[in-house]
Amino acid sequence: MTAREIINVMNDWGKVFVVGVGKNEMTIPFMRVSTFEIDLQYQYRYCNTWPRAIRLVRNGMIDVKKLVAHRFTLEDAIKAFQPAADPKTGAIKVQIMSSEEDVKTGNVDA
Repeated sequence: MTAREIINVMNDWGKVFVVGVGKNEMTIPFMRVSTFEIDLQYQYRYCNTWPRAIRLVRNGMIDVKKLVAHRFTLEDAIKAFQPAADPKTGAIKVQIMSSEEDVKTGNVDA
């Protein structure tokens, strides 16, 4: 989804975090961002940011599967937004997966 599409489905006080490089210029629905008090943030990372993190994951020093608090099938994707939006759930990452089997096993290679 584009930042514009996400902004258009956000609730009041939602947070949109755009990671990476986008187009040189973007059009966003400013009045929606303003009136719904949506927090819009951008993050740009350089090529030398990731090697250390990749090495830590590859060597088993960080188990990223533990970061995924909730998993949903594609059919239940709408339900995935509830724990993602509710700070009380403690969800760091909510993942939408392609099959029920992947949800049960946590298989991220599919």
